[in-house]
Amino acid sequence: LRLYLRQDIGLGADPEGLYRSNAIIEEGADIISELAEVYDYNGISTLCSNVRKPGGTILDPNWIAPITNPEGRIPPDILRPGRSISTICEQRLDFADYGSKLYSSISRPVETVNLNCRRLREFKKHKNMIENHEDPGTS
Repeated sequence: LRLYLRQDIGLGADPEGLYRSNAIIEEGADIISELAEVYDYNGISTLCSNVRKPGGTILDPNWIAPITNPEGRIPPDILRPGRSISTICEQRLDFADYGSKLYSSISRPVETVNLNCRRLREFKKHKNMIENHEDPGTS
C-alpha cells in the first residue's frame, strides 16, 4: 500500500511522501482492500483531514544523542506534525475508494493493479455518470 500511495495516488517519492503514506497507514488503512471495507461516503475526507492536522506527540526524529553517556537517553517528545495532502491526492484516494467498492460489489479482487491512475480517471467518469443519471420513468 505504501508504494501505491506514493506512486499512483501521488503522495511523492521523497521522504515527505514516505511520511504522508505512513500517516495514512497509521490511520488504519494498511491494505488496499480496506478502502472498500473501512471508509464510508465521507471517510476519505475524514482520513485526509486527520492526517493533515497535528495531534499527540511523537519521539523527536531529529534528536541526536549526546556523545557523552548516549546509553539510557531517549529522545524528547515533540508535537506530532500534520502532513500535507494535496486535493488531487485526496480525490485520487476517493476514486480508489469508489473503485474498490465497485470491485468488491462484483467479487473482483481489490488490488493496486486494478486501481492505477488510468483506471482512477475511469472511475471518476463512472461516478459522475451514476450521480447525474436520471431515471427515464420519472420524467
